[in-house]
Amino acid sequence: MSIEYAGKNDFDQDKYVIKVNGVIVGYIAVDYDLQSIMNIFVDPLFRNHDYGTELVRHIESLFLGEGLKILYTNPVNDGARGFFERLNFKIDEAECGSKSLSTER
Repeated sequence: MSIEYAGKNDFDQDKYVIKVNGVIVGYIAVDYDLQSIMNIFVDPLFRNHDYGTELVRHIESLFLGEGLKILYTNPVNDGARGFFERLNFKIDEAECGSKSLSTER
């Protein structure tokens, strides 16, 4: 398993991919100005093997102790919400809009 920088995505966010045996199985997009995870995806065939956790931990290490300030996930996406809660992110219901869930650590 390796995590590699993959350049900027279409939204000018930094993108990292996770590879298993040279095959990309997931990615994470980050906005460093906002200190935010903007998107994360792991191929369903590779879920529940800690690849998503490895991506998040890698990004956390890049913030050099400053920590992630905020990330957003769709409030109806129970899988994503549960994933981040398992990583000890706290739900800030006051920040939740009708379309996005604010999660702070």
